[in-house]
Amino acid sequence: HRFGCLSVSARLSRSSVQSSFSTMGDAIQIVLMGQGGVGKTAMTLRYTTGEFNEQYLPTIGDMYTKDVEVAGAPRHIQIDDTAGQEAYADLRSEKLGTGDGYLLVYSITDDTTFAKLDRLREEIIKAQVAKGKKAPPILLIGTKADLEDDRAVSAVERAAKGREWGD
Repeated sequence: HRFGCLSVSARLSRSSVQSSFSTMGDAIQIVLMGQGGVGKTAMTLRYTTGEFNEQYLPTIGDMYTKDVEVAGAPRHIQIDDTAGQEAYADLRSEKLGTGDGYLLVYSITDDTTFAKLDRLREEIIKAQVAKGKKAPPILLIGTKADLEDDRAVSAVERAAKGREWGD
């Protein structure tokens, strides 16, 4: 299988991303959230190391780092890969207000993983506001694009949610 990821479906202007990160220290904290088995760890390993592991690796929580360029300046990002299993919901809740940005991940082959993201997004925004912060950038990511024949979430549904979240 090849690793595939759908296009990000949230409207973020370059200026909003720049302003979100312009006052931060050296590291940008990105938090990955979604149900277990959607491919958060596989996606993160692919991005940070260039490698892809087809085996499911249940995660309690791992931190990955990568040096990137943001708005023309070198930055260090920390990617917090959270547990997706319900047994670790308390650990996941601790991450709700900690990120500078969030990637909410679902599998295109499982509509349940897609449906649960609205609540998670609301919880993130609520936690950020409770800490006196504005709502962070939140991106919608669909994985397992190589399994198109098993698709359960249509591109139309994904685009509609992206438009809804972008408002």
